[in-house]
Amino acid sequence: MLWDRGWWRPEGGAAAEASLAAGRLRFELFGERMRGGWMLLRMRTKKKGDNWLLRKLDDAEARVPDDLTVRYTLSLASGRSMEEIAAAGANPK
Repeated sequence: MLWDRGWWRPEGGAAAEASLAAGRLRFELFGERMRGGWMLLRMRTKKKGDNWLLRKLDDAEARVPDDLTVRYTLSLASGRSMEEIAAAGANPK
């Protein structure tokens, strides 16, 4: 499913790669559904691995409640739901 499309801009320019390596990247999204400031945070757990948290920053694009996944359930590309996409995949024509 193509859930959103657009582009993004990291905060900090050339320093963004170092921020990502440090586990804390701030960026701005310019999507059809997701917009504004966001942050990726690497979660520290007892197990090794790459667990990340995506957090919406408090800005003009922030909504309460943040129900993006409830409001937008159809693919931007096909207009179909995940269930419709899965059913078509199980029964190819």
